[in-house]
Amino acid sequence: MNTTDAPALVIDDVSKSFGDTARPVPALGSVSLTVARGEFVSLIGPSGCGKSTLINIVAGLVGGYAGRVSVSGDPLDGPHPSIGMVFQDDSTFPWLTTRANVEFGMRMAGVPAAERADRASEMLDLIGLRGFADRFPAQLSGGMRQRVALARALAMRPEILLMDEPFAALDEQTRMVLGEELLRLQEELQQTVVFVTHNLGEAVQLSDRVVAMTARPASIKSILEVDLPRPRDSSIVSSDRYGELVAHLWSLLREEAIIAFEQQREAVPAAAAR
Repeated sequence: MNTTDAPALVIDDVSKSFGDTARPVPALGSVSLTVARGEFVSLIGPSGCGKSTLINIVAGLVGGYAGRVSVSGDPLDGPHPSIGMVFQDDSTFPWLTTRANVEFGMRMAGVPAAERADRASEMLDLIGLRGFADRFPAQLSGGMRQRVALARALAMRPEILLMDEPFAALDEQTRMVLGEELLRLQEELQQTVVFVTHNLGEAVQLSDRVVAMTARPASIKSILEVDLPRPRDSSIVSSDRYGELVAHLWSLLREEAIIAFEQQREAVPAAAAR
């Protein structure tokens, strides 16, 4: 199919369990979600509820699930060239310079050297790291390394960018600055973004919609439309409406967080008994 009229991403009745068939552990219940082109959607929910499992399914990194995922109308069957991903952990290669890190995915995909260099320069300009092109990751801050990982993903020109808690290890000030950068890039590139986070404020600051998920096995509890004006920057966090939306998200998630906490507490003695 692959038509421009199709949504960027459709998740249709997707469920997933781990473990053997005798004692399966359900990670995802039934999840259905449609993401429009150019939309920024965040997934929030209790720790361990299955958010990362869902985004890894969409990335083509996890198989063996029930249901269907399609990208621009095409059924997903493994990693898709239209999808890029940025992980929570530092994914830069310590033996490569900033420029070489940005070029790495393109090199693996067989992009010609001249085009790789041009795209890398463009991305380094976009993320504000041209002056650090020859530095190694050990010479960069954590926030700068995440910008390199973002540039590497964007250099592949994906239609959909998946981000699995990319700012989780960073301090609050750096998170806010990178959030602004991400909003600027997303608007400039008209990227479709699916963003996993535990930070309710971050979800409201960045998103067009926030998908609140239940405790494991995860399903969608509610979808919040974020009616804050765009373009946005971090000054939005001082608005009354921002505070109202964050409070509403917590009211949706409080019960689920308690359930997830009890699930984790009960799992400890069960594991010890085995």
